Amino acid sequence: CIISTYLSSDSGTLIAVSSVDRCTVVMAETSSPLFAQYEREYATKSTEASRKIQSLGPLRGDQRQKRVKEAEADLLEAEHILQRLDIEARSLPPVTSRALLQKLKDYKADIAKLRSDAKTAGTSSVESRAELGLGNEYFQTSAGQRDRLLTATDRLGKTSDRIQAGRQQLLETEAVGPAVLQQLAGQRAAIQRSRDSAASELGISVLGDLQRQRETILHSRDALAGVDEGISRSRAILSSMSRRIMQNKIIMWGIVALLLGAIGLIAPVMSCFSASTVQGPTVGFIHGVASFDPLPSAVIIWTRLTLPAGNSGPADVDWVVSRDPEFKSIQSSGTYATGPHRDYTVAIDVTSLEPVTKYYYRFSHGKLSSPTGITKTTTHGPLESMIFGAVSCANWGFGYFHVYNRLAKVDNLDFVVQGGDYIYEYEPGFYPDPPFVGRGGLKPEHRLKTLDDYRERYACYRTDPDLQELHRKVPMIAVWDDHEIADSTWQHGSEDFKGSKEEWGVQKLQALKAYGEWIPVRGFDHDNITLDFAHRSFHFGNLASLVTIENRASARSEPVDVAETSFYKETAQKKLEDWNDDTIKKARVELLEKLRDPKKKMIGEKQVENIRKVVAESIAEDRPWQILLSQTIMSQIKAPLLQETLHLQPKLLRKLSGGALNLAMDEKKAGKEGAEQARMYVGLGKYGVPMNPDAWDGFQAERRKVIEALNQEGANPVIIAGDSHNAWAHNLVDEEGQRLGVEFDGPAVTCIGAFEDIYSRFKAKAGPLLNPFPLYLFTPWIEDSLKAANPDTLQYCNLWQRGFMLFHVTRGKFHTEYHFVSNVKKQKKFRHYCEATFEVHRNEKGNMHPAVRYLTFEGVIPKRAVQRASFFVQYTHDISLAMHKST
Repeated sequence: CIISTYLSSDSGTLIAVSSVDRCTVVMAETSSPLFAQYEREYATKSTEASRKIQSLGPLRGDQRQKRVKEAEADLLEAEHILQRLDIEARSLPPVTSRALLQKLKDYKADIAKLRSDAKTAGTSSVESRAELGLGNEYFQTSAGQRDRLLTATDRLGKTSDRIQAGRQQLLETEAVGPAVLQQLAGQRAAIQRSRDSAASELGISVLGDLQRQRETILHSRDALAGVDEGISRSRAILSSMSRRIMQNKIIMWGIVALLLGAIGLIAPVMSCFSASTVQGPTVGFIHGVASFDPLPSAVIIWTRLTLPAGNSGPADVDWVVSRDPEFKSIQSSGTYATGPHRDYTVAIDVTSLEPVTKYYYRFSHGKLSSPTGITKTTTHGPLESMIFGAVSCANWGFGYFHVYNRLAKVDNLDFVVQGGDYIYEYEPGFYPDPPFVGRGGLKPEHRLKTLDDYRERYACYRTDPDLQELHRKVPMIAVWDDHEIADSTWQHGSEDFKGSKEEWGVQKLQALKAYGEWIPVRGFDHDNITLDFAHRSFHFGNLASLVTIENRASARSEPVDVAETSFYKETAQKKLEDWNDDTIKKARVELLEKLRDPKKKMIGEKQVENIRKVVAESIAEDRPWQILLSQTIMSQIKAPLLQETLHLQPKLLRKLSGGALNLAMDEKKAGKEGAEQARMYVGLGKYGVPMNPDAWDGFQAERRKVIEALNQEGANPVIIAGDSHNAWAHNLVDEEGQRLGVEFDGPAVTCIGAFEDIYSRFKAKAGPLLNPFPLYLFTPWIEDSLKAANPDTLQYCNLWQRGFMLFHVTRGKFHTEYHFVSNVKKQKKFRHYCEATFEVHRNEKGNMHPAVRYLTFEGVIPKRAVQRASFFVQYTHDISLAMHKST
């Protein structure tokens, strides 16, 4: 109901127009100025309340509740005005009074209707609480009780103010009482003198009205006194409740403290807290500690000193390494001179250490002390087993580093390998696009180009508590990929670089200088940077050898850009009905020739020979496993057979997947870029072309040489890679199809994969209509299509989740577990599970077996993967069903 009011300019009559019955009524026509004033106030307040109630439609959550409260407040004031109108109406002559009191009944009915509407609109309070993350149980807590007490107290205060105003009005009325009575006496005398006149009836009526008015005033005064007494009692009750709630809170926290003390948790908790945080938020060792490149007798320890603002000179940092966490048995110590020339980072290659020994280390500068780090050396001698993890591709903007959180909790973890893309060079809002951002706070807020830019980005990443804790607890062996410099880096440029060859050389060396400062690598010369230090090797007792390579900045040729080929023009840029089979087959031959070009290099002859040498030494020293850390995927992955596998899906999923594919290829629905990508994948799959020329599939001639270097007599090669953002497991084969090893490729820490990228572009166009059809409904079909395209090599893939890999190595087997987290966008709430496990037995090259998960996290084996729609998804696999079974 909306009541709009105005004052008639002709008669001074107040007019109301109601949208309910669309009629005009005279609200009042009276000679009482006070009644007219109250009536205007009432009309204003009721109209405001009605408009606020009508405006609730598009509002949700807090805004909706705020608007409802405002409307209810207006209605309460309107009711108070009606009370004053009632009193004034009763003071008027009987004929006028009766008419106005009848009118007031209509007004009260209008207010009741508005209040009912407001109450109905306010029933979304539960929804609002849910949006705020507060369940109904919140209002049973002390915090909820306190909020209600404060609200009640505020309302009582407002009521008290209105009572005081009423008292003042009452006093004013009583003050004029004697004058009224004197006037009444005079009127009585006049009535006596004119008893027989016609005016006598009017005088008696006035006398009766005045008597009733006085009785009403006295009754109101008594009622106000009763309300005042009730308010006093309510305040006393509220005060008592507030004291009891505070007492209960004190008692509760006291019980918690006693329980913690009783079970001996207070001291360890405080010790852990002090060990994993810094002493100050802006100065000291606020970027934590870390260790790198463990050897049997040496390990690099690292930190960074942050000085107070205005201090920009050199600084000495003391360091100490001990066998025990109390630093009673000092193994080595010294002082390191740092300064702005190396961004105040500190890196010491501590030598003369004992093999297979855990060490504790820390740093200090004056009164500032670092957290205590933990590291471990390897060995040349016999080694029963080792456990290590693998991570890659951590884009800050996509979300939180829950992967690092879980990896830091692995029991008996010896070290972690980082396969590249430790940072990303993009500006906020570019990758990821704004709709897919998981968290903010990225610094600097522009794309990286200068040395200071790269330094600031590393400093930003190293404020993440989960990354700090992982570095604090275990040593890391790291290599860079492209994003530590720029996207799709090659020897003389990158995908987005615009500038001269000389300018690129400067940016590349500045990026690598910052990398060496924040992620120290043995052999890195800060003042004379070369790329020779990037490829190196590690030996782990009699178990395994690990070779790292540099496949971006030193020798890589410019990759084949499929978008610039005739194959792309004949497939991606045309509708399927316009494809010409003969023309596309000819374009396919041209594309494959480019991928097989013998002039194209990824790592160069020097690194290929280094791989051959390390593998030969490993075999000679009776190590069963030869591990190659390759940033990009080594195995061939042909594009998925998307159309060819649609019929393998259940009827409902077949219909959904087919419709999604058609929409994805429609430029109006998916956009030009998204549609071309979808048609490109369909074309690559149909004609049997590898889908990622940026990986080793684009450097096939040199890949053949690397495979030959690995496939020596007595070797058991294992490839570990990242880069693709998805999880893969392959049997590694040569060009004749002979199995020679296995490859395990890890999922990203936060980044989305290629198929997720296509889906996200499509979703951005489709909007909410796609919400009922999340990507995981379609991934079984895509995985089926990939398995069909790569039947002899692909054993497993996960295309839509973030995670890491764990490895347990003995002389007889190489055990691999794929672990995932349920989300990276929520800071605290996520689940962790193991989806797939495999084992490779010694001397069974390329023969991968399903396995049992058994590696523990703080004493607990994680759960198996449980899909959100497991009942539906379990029926959506055909070819790839066996890939997703984990015991």
